Amino acid sequence: AERELEVSMRLYNDSYSALRSGAVARLADLRVRQGKLADAERLLGEHLDDSFAVRPQAGLHLAYGDAGVAAALLRRHLAGHEAGVVDVPLLAVLVDAELACGHHEAARTHTDRLAAIAQGSPTPALSAFAEQAVGLLMAAGDDARAVAHLEAALSGFEAAELPLEQARVRLALARLLASDERTMAAMEAAAALTMFDQLGARRDADAAASVLRSLGVRGRT
Repeated sequence: AERELEVSMRLYNDSYSALRSGAVARLADLRVRQGKLADAERLLGEHLDDSFAVRPQAGLHLAYGDAGVAAALLRRHLAGHEAGVVDVPLLAVLVDAELACGHHEAARTHTDRLAAIAQGSPTPALSAFAEQAVGLLMAAGDDARAVAHLEAALSGFEAAELPLEQARVRLALARLLASDERTMAAMEAAAALTMFDQLGARRDADAAASVLRSLGVRGRT
């Protein structure tokens, strides 16, 4: 009886530890997305081995300008299994990281994986992540078709009720339109800034405000 109790307690403790670790990693991911990087680092300190910690770790490295490290972390994590629906957000971050490194062919490979998953499980959110990846890849190659893909991503994120992703697509559109359609670019950047401020995403809000200033528009008091 004592042995059974000991085993039961160990299983309970392991389960509780896993649940707590996952919750902490998710909170760290939220802090990264809000731009509260120091808070995210503190939260991740004891939970770096949790699978849920990969995304916030990669996000931190991207935020600090270490795109190569972010890409390496994500590639290593995704190499251990065939990517599925749950990996879509990770693949989306990986595309960002590869593009930040200038690795366009690698980004194209991950974009194709995203598209395949979205085709197999068509939902607004999955389709939007795939369209966003295609749009960003095309934008990096100065392909005019990028706008249509980003607009499709925006519609998908709106349908899926993912406001942070909506705002980030609007910011990407603003940057893409800045040279030829400054009025539309300013509208998209202003909408992105409002959403970022509402969500408490400070770093993204600063980026949107910077785009507005580059367009000659006062984004903040």
